[in-house]
Amino acid sequence: MTAPRADRPDRPRPRFRTVEIRRVTELTPRMVRVTVGGPELEGFEQPAPTQHIKLILPHPGQDRPVIPDPSLPKGSFGDGPRPLMRTYTIRRLDVAGSEMDIDVAIHGEGAATEWASQAKPGGKVALAGPGGRPYTLDPSSDWYVMAGDESALPAMGTLLDAIPTSVPIRIYVEVADATEHLDWNRPNLHVAWIERETATPLAGALLEAALAQAEAPAGKGHVWLACEASIMRRIRAHLLGGWHLDPSAIVTRGYWKEGEVNYRDGDYGED
Repeated sequence: MTAPRADRPDRPRPRFRTVEIRRVTELTPRMVRVTVGGPELEGFEQPAPTQHIKLILPHPGQDRPVIPDPSLPKGSFGDGPRPLMRTYTIRRLDVAGSEMDIDVAIHGEGAATEWASQAKPGGKVALAGPGGRPYTLDPSSDWYVMAGDESALPAMGTLLDAIPTSVPIRIYVEVADATEHLDWNRPNLHVAWIERETATPLAGALLEAALAQAEAPAGKGHVWLACEASIMRRIRAHLLGGWHLDPSAIVTRGYWKEGEVNYRDGDYGED
């Protein structure tokens, strides 16, 4: 885990914007797209691929989220309850229409799963962003490989939208079963859907095995990987040692960690 730098100044509390749920679309039995919008999205910065928002959800019994007092220091919430905050990829931002798509994987139990499962038009949430390290495409790249589990699908979608169709892309993605396949259709794309079907010791184990057997494409390329943090670190080590990739060619994200709730979103596996 990377310790905070002593000379790094405290970042100001982000501006939270209250928005309304406009549509809820079931993409798969375990993936829901929540489209939010409203005048407070005006001026929201166009995100780079894979960037995220911080989303504040209403607590049970509330009809709208409680936004932290901007006058309080970051990390302080006064006498009120701690905001119910989660991190999600910005799947699409329509500036002209003041709309944003947020794709949410429905899995297990928890506040975010309950919210996404019950979300209805008219509901209120608050968001701030964009955040996270912006992903910059390399115009000289011969290929891209993406790998991950269900939590990575929205970010993969943003990369598919951004990478030129002339560049070959391989995707390895572990999902529960065949009902979770997304309809990705573009030239020079090969997707390996890895279906768990039955429980494995750890979500991501089959993804790890698939990449251990795969060979790196010829030429110069880049890998983007996001999944359970422990699995991510093991796969990253294989990409460095087995695929002989330079660290600069790999972007990794530990989106979640087995046994932890609301795992920090800053785990890049580089420490």
